[in-house]
Amino acid sequence: MAESSTPTPSVTVLGQDDDEIAKAALEAYGYCTNILRAWFGAYSIGVPALILSSDKLRQTMLASGHSKPVLSCFAGAIALQVFLTFVNKYSQYGVYERYGSSKTKNWLTAGAVSISDWMWVDFLSDVGTIIFLVIGSFMIFDIVASTIPK
Repeated sequence: MAESSTPTPSVTVLGQDDDEIAKAALEAYGYCTNILRAWFGAYSIGVPALILSSDKLRQTMLASGHSKPVLSCFAGAIALQVFLTFVNKYSQYGVYERYGSSKTKNWLTAGAVSISDWMWVDFLSDVGTIIFLVIGSFMIFDIVASTIPK
């Protein structure tokens, strides 16, 4: 496996104040989030693309009668990640509006600040994405494995 040219950020607590720890933790969180989103996207789009681009795999999937549920799992994974990106985009813009140069203080920006603190939205979206991808992957494995002569 090739080594990344960018080292993974890490958090070292000894000898640092709270601001330094928070900054390092946020940097590590951002790095890991970007890697996870890249893997989710690549897998969610790459596996169906592989199936659709291979005549034998495509015919095997169609003959199984399970192609719609399999592709639905991968579409569900993509949909969850798009939903998460949508929520994060608009909540962060609301945080920017509240604390940025405009200092807009209303129910929208207050709601955006609240939503930006809800880690469970990210967590549940990621868990749901993983569940969709695991189910879809096992379904593909089962379909392909059933074509192997015994």
